[in-house]
Amino acid sequence: MNARATHKTEGIVLKALNYGDSDLIVTFYTRDFGKLTAIAKGARNSRKRFVNVLEPFCCSSLLFARKQRDQLAWLESCHRLNEYPQIRKSLDRTLLASYLIDLVDHFSSEEKTDPELFLHLQTFLSLIEEGDTSERLLRFFEIRHLKLSGFAPALDRCILCNSPLDSRQQYVFSIAQGGLHCRSCFSKSPDSNILPVSLGTIKTLLLGKEIEAGKMKRILFSGQTARESKSLLSLFIGHILGKELKSLKVLDEIQSMGV
Repeated sequence: MNARATHKTEGIVLKALNYGDSDLIVTFYTRDFGKLTAIAKGARNSRKRFVNVLEPFCCSSLLFARKQRDQLAWLESCHRLNEYPQIRKSLDRTLLASYLIDLVDHFSSEEKTDPELFLHLQTFLSLIEEGDTSERLLRFFEIRHLKLSGFAPALDRCILCNSPLDSRQQYVFSIAQGGLHCRSCFSKSPDSNILPVSLGTIKTLLLGKEIEAGKMKRILFSGQTARESKSLLSLFIGHILGKELKSLKVLDEIQSMGV
């Protein structure tokens, strides 16, 4: 019988589910192992090992054991690194952070390691903790996450004729094809599932996909860009996943109420 191998890494809690009378099944996104699901035995009654460390978007140092990569891990210990206390004190920050971890959970598969994605999530949670709850932050997280997950929309050219962006041209975005159609191509091959998008919004999203996180606030995010980028990215993400995430729906509803 193979003995369990013990591993140590950092992980951010994506979700936790009750199991049995006192256990939790916890899903993390980890620095070294990608998405990882582990059972925390006795966690719901724990007063030492797992106190306040298995809440959503809490970042901790994990010690876990398992026999094989495709088996459920056993969480042995959890040492909190950052619980993001300011996020937890604010409804809008909590809802925004909840959408971020929900997006990561739905786009990630078990054991596909991506340290850059872990850093991406950690960086944006820190920005929310510092007080940034802007539309710009949300849209830039989405566009970067799509890039890291291999689903980046083609915004640098027309995907039909392959011509680069042209300031004299008009564009629409094809939700189904995940890229731009210039006016000339669209008029020849109309697509019913498209959105008009301005050149300013296209350039803003391209810039937001690559710029350093600390410099994002320097980018002007107009009302038109906010509206167009929200429609484009939310519909494209919904198309990829085949559904609208509940966390985004709740976030939109609360924001529309001005809470």
